[in-house]
Amino acid sequence: MFDHADSIQDKTRRARAAQQVITDWSQDQVDAVVAAAGWSVWKEAAARSLAEKAVQETGLGRITDTYERHRLRVWGLLSDLYNQTTCGQFEASPETGIAKFAQPVGIVAIMIPATAPTAAVACNALNILKTRNAAVFCPNPRAQEVAAETVQVLRAAIEQAGAPADLLQILEVPNRHAAKDLSTQCDLVIATGGTGVVDRARRGPTPALLAGVGNATVLVDDTADVEVAAAEIVRGKSFDNSTSCSAENVVLVDTRQSRAFMNALQQHGAHLVTDDEALHLDAFLHGAGQGGRTVAGRSAVEVAAQAGLDVGPTTTILAVRPDAPASCSSWSAPKLFPVLTIWDVAHFAEGAEILLQVIQNCGIGHSCGLFSACADRAAYLAAHIPVGRVMFNQSTGMGNTGGPHNNMPFTMTLGCGVWGGGLTTDNVSWRHLLNVTTLCQPAKRAMVPPLDLFETVLDCHCSG
Repeated sequence: MFDHADSIQDKTRRARAAQQVITDWSQDQVDAVVAAAGWSVWKEAAARSLAEKAVQETGLGRITDTYERHRLRVWGLLSDLYNQTTCGQFEASPETGIAKFAQPVGIVAIMIPATAPTAAVACNALNILKTRNAAVFCPNPRAQEVAAETVQVLRAAIEQAGAPADLLQILEVPNRHAAKDLSTQCDLVIATGGTGVVDRARRGPTPALLAGVGNATVLVDDTADVEVAAAEIVRGKSFDNSTSCSAENVVLVDTRQSRAFMNALQQHGAHLVTDDEALHLDAFLHGAGQGGRTVAGRSAVEVAAQAGLDVGPTTTILAVRPDAPASCSSWSAPKLFPVLTIWDVAHFAEGAEILLQVIQNCGIGHSCGLFSACADRAAYLAAHIPVGRVMFNQSTGMGNTGGPHNNMPFTMTLGCGVWGGGLTTDNVSWRHLLNVTTLCQPAKRAMVPPLDLFETVLDCHCSG
């Protein structure tokens, strides 16, 4: 009989011993290992093989998109890590006498989701190695074999580069009990996945970096270029069969743009679900059978077939316009399949109000998007909507986690802040895997004169 406790203790012991070996490594040593690890999972043959095995094992996504996502994430992450200082002093100010030094956090327990498991393992591993930490991965059982193979590829590469292979470990028999036990024996937890995975990490005794639950809600206002909006939204919603939590889920479109927007969606392969079809689709997805669980990661054509809808073979997404209000409809709940929910709004103010309601009910802290010619409207959403990211005139699905057309940090874990039960709204990156020691030298401090601090108070008293 397999003993989870003994296995976890053995892996954390070996990981901790390996991590101690590299604690005092130089930046050059670390960077050489990171480059070797990155190459091992970025090179075409390895990335294609892993993508094929990921889709075959999990049944989620499309091989071409999984391959593209894997390579782009690894490339982007390596670009973010390039020339970054994670060993020794990384910041100094002679004027203040303050200098900062990077130190590792130790052993990190990393929960790997069934969606994009190879990219999740690879990118987390690169961050771990760059910061002189060690990791024990706990994959979703649905992605157990391909996650283990990805770890093995990385272990072989770093060992050849001179680092201990035991810096990267993986549980052979992952489940919720093993994940809980692992978390208690590590120094930090990174949890990406479903609600249960994130909730268990949040409630555990170990500090955790959490991905928030939800999908993205997007507003298309009266000034938007609907052709651009439709193209970007369909691209994000259909990519890898909508397995990314960043995929567009709900679109609120200004009534004055509605007809043009729907026509543009059709031009990009969307099937506009009729009222009769919507009844069948609703019963399938949200009825007693909960068909939405069976079609996660499936194409729009497959979803339509299972729901009894007749669509063309090149259909990219299914676009539904429900009668129920957006604030309380099951159609606004997160979806990991290419069904897009669309509601009309009278104007930007109403759109922003409904967007807030949807976010609060179905993914507070996560993200939203705006297509508009008015940058001040994007700033308004950023100041008033409780999300970690507002994507302006671009796909949330393709841009939230970093991309070649924006400067968001590449990540596999989207922090959703206190709103989503975590500690950061950042894209979780290598910066979150460092302990920082501050060296303070004597230096004259610039103090604000008391009269300046209390100027408004004194003015009130004097005028009174």
